[in-house]
Amino acid sequence: QLLEDYQKTVMNTRMADEHTTPPPLGYGIGLHSGKITAFKYKGIGGERSAFLGSAVNIASRVEDCTKDHPHPVLCTKPLLDRAKGELGKPAALGFEEYFISLGLHNLRGLERPIELICCQPQLHSFLDRHGVQ
Repeated sequence: QLLEDYQKTVMNTRMADEHTTPPPLGYGIGLHSGKITAFKYKGIGGERSAFLGSAVNIASRVEDCTKDHPHPVLCTKPLLDRAKGELGKPAALGFEEYFISLGLHNLRGLERPIELICCQPQLHSFLDRHGVQ
């Protein structure tokens, strides 16, 4: 739901000027890539979904880091590398300029530090130009 809210915020604030910044989200989003286990179960109020796995835990720890940085959307370097690979070479050219490394961070539960990346607000213009939804 948070990702959908962010996408709606970005979609509602898209303008021709790449230097226009979307309004603040009011919450943080942490993104990571990896294997998860997803399942549905009956709970109070109906069917619910749950997601388990180290990728979920790391994404949660990354989201916690948004409280210490002025950037509402943070991702890990492995996620950025995967996204760049999935875009393909022509689209990936220039992709990294929309991200800034925040360096290595020690996240609770991880043995080694992981590189965190913040997303520039103008990323939506790049994604639009390349037809990425």
